[in-house]
Amino acid sequence: MSDQSNRLVVGYVRVSTAKQASEGQSIEAQEDRIKIYAKANGLHIDKIYRENGVSGKDTNRPALGRLLTDLDTIAAVIVYKLDRISRSVVDLYRLIDDFERRGVAFKSVCEGVDTQSAVGRFMMAVLASLAQMERELIGERTKDTLAHKKEKGEHCGRVPYGYRAIEAGSLVRDPEQQRVIARIKRLRRCGKSIRDISRRLSVPKSTVHTIINTHQRSRNSRYG
Repeated sequence: MSDQSNRLVVGYVRVSTAKQASEGQSIEAQEDRIKIYAKANGLHIDKIYRENGVSGKDTNRPALGRLLTDLDTIAAVIVYKLDRISRSVVDLYRLIDDFERRGVAFKSVCEGVDTQSAVGRFMMAVLASLAQMERELIGERTKDTLAHKKEKGEHCGRVPYGYRAIEAGSLVRDPEQQRVIARIKRLRRCGKSIRDISRRLSVPKSTVHTIINTHQRSRNSRYG
C-alpha cells in the first residue's frame, strides 16, 4: 500500500440524463460543490473522475472502474451526493467496504457523510436505505399510474413523431409532421442517407432512423 501522505484526494461526479444536468446536478455544478467542500475541510482535490450520461443502477461504469483500479493511490473519495456513486444500497455497501479495506475515506457533500467516523458510517447506512426506499416507492407509484392509464385506454410514454396528445391521453395525427414523415420515406426510397435526410428536413437523425425502421418493420409484417 502507498504511503498515505502521498495518496490523492479525488472527486467522483456523474449525470445520467440531460434533465439532471439542467436541474443543478451538472458535472460542473457537482465539481464546484466538491471543491468548495474540500477547501472548507482543508483538502485539495487532485483529480476528478467524470461519468457523463451513465446510469447509476450498477457499478459497471468506465470512470468508476478507473477509480477502483487507482484505489491504492487514493486517500479519499468525495462525491456531491450518495446516489452519484451508487443508487443501490447493496452496491454502495460493497464500494464503501472496499474503500475501508484499502484505507480510503469516503465523503458525501450533501449528506455530510464521512466514513472515517462511526457516526458517519451509520448516517450513510440510514440515508442510503431511505433514498433507495423513496426510489422504490416512486417506482411503485409510477407503475400503478401507468397501469391505470392503460386500463382506461390512455396513451403512456413519449408521444411518437407524427402524432400529438389530446385530452384523456388520446393521440391524433399531426398533419404537418405526417407530411414530414412522408417526405422522409420518399427520400429514403430515392437512396438518400439518414444524415442527408436529417440535414435536408432539419429533423434529428434519431427521429429519421426511428421513422425509417418503423416503416420497414410495417412493410415486412405485411409481406412476411
